[in-house]
Amino acid sequence: MRTLLFSTLLMVNSAVWSQDRLTIPSGTNDLHRYTLFLKGEFHERKVENENSVMLLAQHLYQYNKLRYLVFEWGPDFSYLANHYLQTQDDSVLFKNNLEYSRAFWDTLVALNRYKPAIDQIKVRGFDFNRSVFTGKAFFIMTKGKAPFPDYSIQSALEKIIKWKDIRWSWEEQDEFVKQMKKLSSLCEKHQSALMAYFGEDWPAFSAIISHDVKSKSTVDRDKRGLKYVKGFLDTKEEGNVLFNYGISHAFLNGIGMGKMLNEDPQYRGKVCSIYPYYQLSSEEKSKIEQRKDSYLPVTILSELESFPSYALVNMEQRGLYPKEYKISQWVYVIPKAKL
Repeated sequence: MRTLLFSTLLMVNSAVWSQDRLTIPSGTNDLHRYTLFLKGEFHERKVENENSVMLLAQHLYQYNKLRYLVFEWGPDFSYLANHYLQTQDDSVLFKNNLEYSRAFWDTLVALNRYKPAIDQIKVRGFDFNRSVFTGKAFFIMTKGKAPFPDYSIQSALEKIIKWKDIRWSWEEQDEFVKQMKKLSSLCEKHQSALMAYFGEDWPAFSAIISHDVKSKSTVDRDKRGLKYVKGFLDTKEEGNVLFNYGISHAFLNGIGMGKMLNEDPQYRGKVCSIYPYYQLSSEEKSKIEQRKDSYLPVTILSELESFPSYALVNMEQRGLYPKEYKISQWVYVIPKAKL
């Protein structure tokens, strides 16, 4: 009965996006050239971002061997996301810990269902750890286990786990970072015991506890995160990667991850940046703090309003990138969400 109910829910949730489809004008699709896709987003438009990244992921999965989704969060988030994809553990979604809706994650579950592991979408995160994500991850890792034998480590773990019920904020992050540094220091002398204690979760625990990406600033975050991204790209299994990052991280001519990857000889020519153009009213657009629509060439700016929903526009094929427009090779037309 439970299996039947869950299967029904998956069908309903998948239908949320089945009514829409990503489109690419005929004769302009050269996405096969790339293996790394960086989709920018403006964080204020949460529903539009969720819808657009899902449709893009589905398209790239079907036509461009997408197998990894990288979000602008840390390894603590990726642990929770992959745990849900494998188990559908409802507690992971408590208080919207995974940011996007349950329908989003259940659609990924449905996409992975009955496929071999190598063909399933996996989630990764290389940005800084957030207190609420880490607290929840450690809670799941230690659930049902006896306390760790070393009292100082157990006490430090319990302090971190308490963050799972506290809404994340910039103000609280500094205290969390101090607690994580203390825990990391304590763990250095007990690696063998911790490895035995956490078992199959040890690689995830180790990745979280040793992660040194700081929360500020954008440039520093991406410089530190780049070593983790490159380590992942060098060791990952077969499949291409979609990064869903804030807009300033995705520019090819900016200061963040997009430019850093594109300028690396190992990845040059393989990086595709996708700028999000939201079809919103002028009033709604004015509320987006980092909006960069003014960077778009005048010749195409007005035309984008008439493009169909979820169209991908090839700026290079139109002769605009990289001469007039240096931000990205593609523009993604994103309609206002239907609430």
